[in-house]
Amino acid sequence: MTTNMQDAFNTPKSSKMELIAFRDEDMVENQQIDEQHLKMARIVNELYSIMGSDKYNLERHLLRELLDDLRVHFSTEEKYMKEMKFTYFFSHKGEHDRFYKKIAEFVHNYNEGKAHVNLEFLVSIKNWFFNHIDLNDRKLGKFLHEKGIV
Repeated sequence: MTTNMQDAFNTPKSSKMELIAFRDEDMVENQQIDEQHLKMARIVNELYSIMGSDKYNLERHLLRELLDDLRVHFSTEEKYMKEMKFTYFFSHKGEHDRFYKKIAEFVHNYNEGKAHVNLEFLVSIKNWFFNHIDLNDRKLGKFLHEKGIV
């Protein structure tokens, strides 16, 4: 997994190359959350594969899908955290809120013609995604697993 921005810029791009590749150790031991993570990674990888092309309608559709999936995913995690009284709920939710706002603002600016999907944007999503999994979702997954929710 490349988390260094410079490495991402130096990586040659082909249509089959993935920007976000999940390994077993990236899973958080909750089927629903893992499936949602994989779907979001698929969307980012699709955006990566068409980046720089003239597929504006597809790009716009994928950005909307990403934003919708983030909303559903964050809602899923937050529901689990509230129901199970997860200790780190407020800090975890705060990260969700900040990231969602960032992506929503980007999509708005994109729709206004003020932003473009580029490698820097996609790498920032990737970096946030894996940092969030490592620092927050893994704790939540372990907590849920211990409560018998897999």
